[in-house]
Amino acid sequence: MKRSLVVVSNRLPFVININEDGEPVRTNSAGGLVTALAPLVIKHRGYWVGWAGNNFTKTMKIPDSKDSTAIGHGIKPSQIIPIFFTKETYQSFYNGFCNATLWPLMHSLPTLAVFKAEQWNSYVNVNEKFANAAFQAVKKFDDYADRNNLVWIHDYQLMVTPMMLRNLLDEANISCKLAFFLHIPFPS
Repeated sequence: MKRSLVVVSNRLPFVININEDGEPVRTNSAGGLVTALAPLVIKHRGYWVGWAGNNFTKTMKIPDSKDSTAIGHGIKPSQIIPIFFTKETYQSFYNGFCNATLWPLMHSLPTLAVFKAEQWNSYVNVNEKFANAAFQAVKKFDDYADRNNLVWIHDYQLMVTPMMLRNLLDEANISCKLAFFLHIPFPS
């Protein structure tokens, strides 16, 4: 059975830095997510949706990997769907709602949680960008109507992305499996 895969995570499977010549270069990302999922994206000729980082702009092209030993070396630039947002949005979304509200709540530390409406709004807006990008990735598959296609969304930064993506897929009458994996504890 053929299955196409879209991985959606807060960050891309590599960091994009700018070298001394002003060119974007890939730098290995640390962590188990890349180690586990990059081979699957490569094998299934899938896509990886993630934040491009502060060093990468919309006018730049994703570079090929120069390091043949890197875990994500085989992921081609055409398989990467970068998400862009301003430093202010990143601050409000990631450092604000994700890390100042959700992280303490998920770790049963509600007295440390900070609640700000503008941070929630940033969280929703960023999740919407991820859902739209994942939707575009699904539509790139030749067999995008195949029920075996899978979008695998990761972690607390993207907890509302699955609902948003499901709505987009349903409106377009596209069948696709969605999976969500939470990498931190859920309070009980």
